[in-house]
Amino acid sequence: MRWCSVGALAGALVSSTAWALPPLESQGVVAPGVQFAAVADEDSIHVISTRYVRLSVDGTVLVDEGEASDGLQGPLDMYPAIATGQDGIVHVVTRSGGSGPAGTAVRYASRSAAGAWSAPVMLGEIVPRNYSVGVAAPAGRVLVGVSRLVEGSDARIDLYAVEGNAATLLGSTPQGWLRPDGDFMMAASPGGVALASGSPWPDGPVRVAVAGDAAGDVVAQWQASVVEHAGGGGRRGGPSLAIDGGGAFHLVYGAEQALFHARHDAPPGVETMNGLGTWHLSYGNGAVAVSPDGTRVAVVGLSNPDGDATSADALVWVAESVDGGATFGPAVDTGFVADGGEGRMRPRLLEVEGTLALLLRDDALGGIALATAPWFDDAPGGTTGGPEGTTGGGADGSTSLDPDPSGGTSSSTGQPPDAEASSTTVTSAGLDPSVTAGATAPEDSGCACRATPGRGSGGWALLLVGWLVVGRVSRRCSRARRACSQSRP
Repeated sequence: MRWCSVGALAGALVSSTAWALPPLESQGVVAPGVQFAAVADEDSIHVISTRYVRLSVDGTVLVDEGEASDGLQGPLDMYPAIATGQDGIVHVVTRSGGSGPAGTAVRYASRSAAGAWSAPVMLGEIVPRNYSVGVAAPAGRVLVGVSRLVEGSDARIDLYAVEGNAATLLGSTPQGWLRPDGDFMMAASPGGVALASGSPWPDGPVRVAVAGDAAGDVVAQWQASVVEHAGGGGRRGGPSLAIDGGGAFHLVYGAEQALFHARHDAPPGVETMNGLGTWHLSYGNGAVAVSPDGTRVAVVGLSNPDGDATSADALVWVAESVDGGATFGPAVDTGFVADGGEGRMRPRLLEVEGTLALLLRDDALGGIALATAPWFDDAPGGTTGGPEGTTGGGADGSTSLDPDPSGGTSSSTGQPPDAEASSTTVTSAGLDPSVTAGATAPEDSGCACRATPGRGSGGWALLLVGWLVVGRVSRRCSRARRACSQSRP
């Protein structure tokens, strides 16, 4: 990833209180592949794509193994799934053979804490468009979801329990909880499991359901607890889940050109950013991370300024809440460029020991890249895992939650990435979204992209803001970065 120097446009200096998040720093490519999933445990990051990779938060590769690999790696495919359990076991669901439209074999495998891989377990028969998968590992159980096309226009999610070398079909969600080209995610606490699914027909909702007893009839509990989220307008989909240390599930989903955050049981949520542009699937493309105490929430979203269907050169924006998701500061352009794959290629946002970790597919660098920033002082209470993992949960393992009285209803302070600067663009909550956050890169690229320092020895010190045209410059810069990287030997 390369960073453009726009020092000639320097404006006013603003203290570090202007935005709580330090700039994300590139750690480079950390895994191969195109479609991927990632989850965090207490001190590392687990990635599944064409290989299984375990990373430290600084990007050091600790494990790189090919025993489990995902075969659907095209930009128009969906992603595999990964979760970790409290016992140190890693659970992966991958696809093999076939194609997205025609259907593919779906496999489950696990890796023990000692590093031994289980034999793969096949999950159901091959049916068209069965490539959306999810996995969760609540205490004592492994649950896997697989999409299933029915009657040519809608889909459902088949839920399996995996034990040993066998998978048992537990039941299915109602038809219509998933559109064939929509996706879903699963996440677990010690005793429960949540499902978020998108059915992006025009004006269709995102559905979130929580089973508080993962050992019981999960599908029946999901049907009894389902909540529909319908913030914004148009198509809604691309759900992402994270759980805080108190057991609250946080949801992010797209609604046309906007990205919404909500607690799972408090719709419609808060608009965190908008003006993200359009592409084929047209329902946003984001992820969410939350601190163990639930006070800090970060969201990442992709914008598509060119408006092309594939969103191959999507800009990456972040926004943060410091009040549990009741309000968000304005979205900030990170300077990174990701491939959005029509909305199917999802970034991942994780929290690891107080560090915020962003993973994305970077075409210019040819792999899955990691960027990190210190987020808060690490404290006891576990980490938040991420969109597809078991994450510690509350002390009592509960997942049935009362909505935060202040959450899900307040107006966001986020603005569209294309918004014009105003006299009040810098606040205690964040920076104007037309400002590109500073960052460091390992070296000068040697052509039109140059590293811009973003953090000094005292934290992240001072950030140059007030660039009147930097929103447009960042777009030109994004394209220049890609061209620059592609032109390097």
